[in-house]
Amino acid sequence: MLKNIIASGLTLASVILVTATSTHAELAPDINALTIKRIQRAQPQQNNPSNRQAANQARSMEYVKLGWAAQKKGQDRQAIIYYDKAIKLDDTNPYAFMASATLFGNTPDGVTCMKAALYLFQQQNDREGYDIAMGWLRQYDAID
Repeated sequence: MLKNIIASGLTLASVILVTATSTHAELAPDINALTIKRIQRAQPQQNNPSNRQAANQARSMEYVKLGWAAQKKGQDRQAIIYYDKAIKLDDTNPYAFMASATLFGNTPDGVTCMKAALYLFQQQNDREGYDIAMGWLRQYDAID
């Protein structure tokens, strides 16, 4: 199941072409202060990873934070590139998917990314992250 979610969530690179022709996708209106704070303070999961895995997790989180900063400045194309790099470094990083969903909003790509974040938060026993992702999906009636 995770492979299917991640594979469909990795449409980020294809969205670069679409976003390249658009002006600016505003932050999804449902993004609240809790979601923003959660993305900004996010740290990589530390479940005894190898040194290389830990380094990739840390770099992935840095890309999420760079993407978030770019997104807040209206640099959506750059944000997508950062989120894509974050996912490629650590495809178990729910924050990369959550941040992507905030950029795409209530679109098929946004819903897919938030579903991936929901699944990953559940797998990592992160109740707060799970609740935020579930609330986002419920708002758009996107729960299967």
